[in-house]
Amino acid sequence: FNLQILKHSSYVARASQQYKLLLPVEARRGEIYMQDLSSREVVPLVINQPIYDFYIVPRNVDDPAVAARILNQIIGGGEQRYLTSFKDSDDPYEIVSRALGATDKAILEKSLVAAKFPDSGYGFDESWKRYYLAGDLNGQFTGFVGFGPDGQTRFGQYGIEEYFDRQLIGQAGMIIGEKDATGRP
Repeated sequence: FNLQILKHSSYVARASQQYKLLLPVEARRGEIYMQDLSSREVVPLVINQPIYDFYIVPRNVDDPAVAARILNQIIGGGEQRYLTSFKDSDDPYEIVSRALGATDKAILEKSLVAAKFPDSGYGFDESWKRYYLAGDLNGQFTGFVGFGPDGQTRFGQYGIEEYFDRQLIGQAGMIIGEKDATGRP
């Protein structure tokens, strides 16, 4: 009676904290296009390219020595580097590689599946980088995206990126969902 009736609401609140998941979603910055006046063709000038951070989940790997050997064969860097990452089994994840392109991510993922690396033992976090198609040629009027004083906030600096920053910045969001016992969405 005490647990089910009197303390019911407090246990429901505690339980929801255990499985509720709130993930911030970074706003994707708008892309910039230009129009060729002679042909009326719209051509991309600045686009977003996805990049990925590869991480491992130490607590979800049964045999760290085998996992370290597999990662060393695929990525390199020495088995000891990965064994050190696997030592802290309470660590929710350990970043192994940053800023992988889509092709590198696909190759790595395919290699991990072929090597029978456990699915719950790794993951990828997606973010983006700005790609200026004309390179340095249009840099004077496109400007660039830099980080604010906090080191997290991105904003346009100089040229079109700064002038239209409010329109290009986008709107951040939040994913509300549930997580499993290991903390994965």
